[in-house]
Amino acid sequence: MPRRTSDRTMTLILLIKYNFKNMTDKTQADNQMPAEINIDYQSAVLDCAEKIRKSRDFVKEKRVEFRSRLKLYNNQRKQKDKIGDTSIFNVMTTMLAVYYSDEMQVSFQGREVGDTTQAQNVENTAKFDHDEMGMDIINYETQWDRLFFGVGIRQCSEWDHDRKTPLPKSISALSWLPDPKGGIDVKRFRYMGFEVEYDRSEMTEEAGFFNLHLLPKNKTKSGSEKELDRQAYREAQGLNDVDHQSFGADGKDDSYDMVDLFTIMTGSDGVRRKYLVTLDDACKNIYRLEEIEPVTAKEKENPAIVPFPISLNYYVPQREDPFGTSIPDLVEDKQRAKSIFKNLRIAAEKANLYPMYLYNRDKILNRRDLDFAFNKFIAVRGDVTDNVVRPLNKASRNTTGESLNNEQSLDADIEISTGASKNTQGVMSEQQRTLGEQEIVQANANLRYLLGSKINAWGERRFWKLWYRLYQQNFPGTDKKIIRLQSAIGTQFSTITRKVFITNQDPDIYIGSKLETEQKRNIDRLAFAAIAPMFISDPTLPASSRNFSRRHLLRLNGLAPEMIAIMVPDSSDEMDAKTENELLSKDNREPEVEMTDDHLSHIVIHTQAEKTDATMAHIRAHQIAYMESGQAEKDRANANAYLMNSAGTNPGNAMAGLNAAMSKNLNNNAAKGIQPLA
Repeated sequence: MPRRTSDRTMTLILLIKYNFKNMTDKTQADNQMPAEINIDYQSAVLDCAEKIRKSRDFVKEKRVEFRSRLKLYNNQRKQKDKIGDTSIFNVMTTMLAVYYSDEMQVSFQGREVGDTTQAQNVENTAKFDHDEMGMDIINYETQWDRLFFGVGIRQCSEWDHDRKTPLPKSISALSWLPDPKGGIDVKRFRYMGFEVEYDRSEMTEEAGFFNLHLLPKNKTKSGSEKELDRQAYREAQGLNDVDHQSFGADGKDDSYDMVDLFTIMTGSDGVRRKYLVTLDDACKNIYRLEEIEPVTAKEKENPAIVPFPISLNYYVPQREDPFGTSIPDLVEDKQRAKSIFKNLRIAAEKANLYPMYLYNRDKILNRRDLDFAFNKFIAVRGDVTDNVVRPLNKASRNTTGESLNNEQSLDADIEISTGASKNTQGVMSEQQRTLGEQEIVQANANLRYLLGSKINAWGERRFWKLWYRLYQQNFPGTDKKIIRLQSAIGTQFSTITRKVFITNQDPDIYIGSKLETEQKRNIDRLAFAAIAPMFISDPTLPASSRNFSRRHLLRLNGLAPEMIAIMVPDSSDEMDAKTENELLSKDNREPEVEMTDDHLSHIVIHTQAEKTDATMAHIRAHQIAYMESGQAEKDRANANAYLMNSAGTNPGNAMAGLNAAMSKNLNNNAAKGIQPLA
């Protein structure tokens, strides 16, 4: 017969069930989502935890490799009797010098007629914000990660309401949790996360956090991914592992390892929206869930197309690989091999200096007598002959030269794979080359660096789009921002409002490499300098055309726009024509044509206006006035006199001399190793 359950046992069972139910109900009651978020809490936790788990599994081996490579970059705990090779460090610093110094220059251009002023204001604000946002440090960290991990990551989602400035930050690629199907385009990512650390003082309700009473009381984080990253950095740098997570009795400075997840979730209304979700490291609770707000009309219709506020800067991207190729990927095996060769050479030199010996024990009774000492006498039994002590004969090979050749071969492989030659590193090449050869080699090497700059520009363009988006979202019409610009004529101040900053159509963003810009400007300057005198001194050309030639020559020589405006100011006809362009483009009104106008200059300037009916009619009116005012007949006479004076009696000599000068200039460029850009 089955044993009958006692009343006491039954009471305990009922009590346990009751307490478990109360604990479950209490936990569900404690884990609450803010009322304005129409998402089920438990479903959100499970969904986010599953995405984080998949990403952690995806990058697990990659992270182990990254952490071990930190020692190769700068190992402060290596064996003291061994020497290491610094190939990764050498290539990294060389590439950093190239890409960090080669500032990516951003410019904005309006998409609609009349947006030129707003686009210039956006560009001026971007220059001002570059210092305000601390982009010098952020860009260095991004470029370092781009070279070492293959990708540099920046987040641009926060806004400083006091300074009215975006607050971007660089995020270590070592903490990245990418969507396994994301590839190399941020637009393709369904989600992505980051292992982060928050101080308790940062996690406030004002900052969007909730469920703070569920924060763990135990601060031990020995198994968290973030702590493993910190340990790897400290071990490589020779620093001790200390408890940095708990300070003070009130706990306000305690730090917690968390996960920030950018993801898409569907609300109770069936609409898919993008959110920033913050969970604890174990992915048990949600502590923040904020919608990434739509800004444009299309985004408000379909919130799922709102962009994640993340930009990715790649070194060598590869399809379906979120990290791409890094410098350690290319150099690590060569560095390890070079270190082995170096230590073997040292061991071989030690063996030559301190060889092993054979000695006759019948002759030398005390082994300690063979220990080295100055002016020492050693007693031997019998006669002193060659058989008393002799070196141990070993199979000898002079491998020093071979190991040097092997190292040079490895260096050559590094140069080929990364493009970081000895000349680029500031080291004289062992092979003597002429100056012309060196210039040609460097010019062609620049093309390789330009490829990296163009790839780097992908991330820069997206970053500045996110920067502009924050102004659209957080800069209301009632706000004003004063920006300060350093120009060639001194400090200038400008007041920016939303009306003079935000346009109906987002401006086009152009990213240019400083190296590419200067190389192209060098070629254009040499070519234009050969023909500029012909146009500048030609009295038959309109004044606006001659002024354009002067300004273009100054621009190619690197002078600032404000300096050019002072040196070659607009003529009165140019100023009048530009004012008329605004009327022709916006109001479609046709200004009156004066017979005393410089009609050719007006026609040149009016070609820059929008092609409205009023514009075309106004240009036609200037053409008629040009003929009726006598300016055409006067210019024709001046043209004939100019050609006769400049080319003797044969006007064709002028063009022949021009072509000869251009050919000579192009030949000189080729001799100097300046190659045209594709």
